[in-house]
Amino acid sequence: MQAVKGMRDFYPQDYRIREWLFQIFREASLKSGFEFYDASVVEHEELYVRKAGEEITEQLYTFEDKSGRKIALRPEMTPTLARMVIAQYRQLPGRLKWAAIAQCFRYERMTRGRKREHYQWNLDVLGDESQFAELELLTTAIHALESMGLSSNEVKLRISNRNLLADVLTGLGVDKSDHIKVFLQIDKLGKMEDSALIEALVKEGIPQTLALRVLEVVQLKSLDEVSALVIELNAPKQGLNQIKELFSLLNHYGFSDWLVFDFSIVRGLAYYTGTVFEFFDASRGLRAIAGGGRYDHLIQNLADIDLSDKAKGSISMPAVGFGFGDVVILELLSDLKKLPEIKPHLDFYLAPFGEEERILLLPLLKELRHKGFFAEMHAGIAKPRKLLEAALEKGALHCIMMGSEEKQKGEIRIKTFATREEQSLNLSDFLSSL
Repeated sequence: MQAVKGMRDFYPQDYRIREWLFQIFREASLKSGFEFYDASVVEHEELYVRKAGEEITEQLYTFEDKSGRKIALRPEMTPTLARMVIAQYRQLPGRLKWAAIAQCFRYERMTRGRKREHYQWNLDVLGDESQFAELELLTTAIHALESMGLSSNEVKLRISNRNLLADVLTGLGVDKSDHIKVFLQIDKLGKMEDSALIEALVKEGIPQTLALRVLEVVQLKSLDEVSALVIELNAPKQGLNQIKELFSLLNHYGFSDWLVFDFSIVRGLAYYTGTVFEFFDASRGLRAIAGGGRYDHLIQNLADIDLSDKAKGSISMPAVGFGFGDVVILELLSDLKKLPEIKPHLDFYLAPFGEEERILLLPLLKELRHKGFFAEMHAGIAKPRKLLEAALEKGALHCIMMGSEEKQKGEIRIKTFATREEQSLNLSDFLSSL
């Protein structure tokens, strides 16, 4: 029997790679002052249907529990984070920096870099409306990419701003009530023909001439061009000022070579506001490595549904975050031949030549483990050459052997693979030295 379509099995060699990646995520998070949290993979379906946007609603894995409640497997972590913050809003600090490595499920069409189950590294800064929050997120992500052996020659950070795009759309004549519809179509740019995109905008009620103009504008290549357009349209400058400040902060940090302004980045989820961004491989051969943005109203909107009319608006917390999946980045690292070869690791491999020697080595095995060493004993009886091969296959640094000669002398023989040195030591003395 095979695994469910779109799901993955992690054999030991795959698991070691996954843990290597997760450790990079953990270290990058902790070095930047983020705290880890977690939650159940099972949530109320309503949490996603009401806030996540149309596409993700259609991709939910849903079922009814035995009490008739509509349940979903989480497709992303942000709504769960919002729910948790609302639950302890009065007890939590005003500014939060939270991290998670969450398993997520989406019933979507599978392509290269896209599964129906994946793990996602999430970073979120809550309670901070300044662009410094974005800086903390993005620099942490770039440090993680560097730890994987990647550089700005191989990965680019593409940034835009929904406030800026909304101001420009209004200036072009797109009604505010149509902005979300337009955003969701712009998010498909590059995934379908331009003519099909225009047709989709027209179906959403956007006049064809205006749809053509929108398509032209979102393909502007530089922030200077968009700045000139904002002035020409006499549009508000809040979004423009935000993105200029963020670029300035990232330049001062020293990561300017990673940055690309991309006005077509909008993100597909309806709750995003302000800054939006995606990491792509430089050749754009894969889908987005990571993406996120600002969601200043999500927590308040979720809270208002559960509060009385009198209490509505009492919970408000600006926020920005990203999701960084494991599938695409592993595809990219494999393509670039930058996936490490991670072998099992042992400090000591104990190799008795017979059952009597095994009994004598058992106290040593226990003591090694008590002292914090990674230690394993060979399960059967084999010739010395086979024992050494087994130790190497296990990734052992040292092989401790005992045959009849060592047994009679009360000794062990230790082979250190890195130096190829062998030495004989008194077993009791070695135990005492630990």
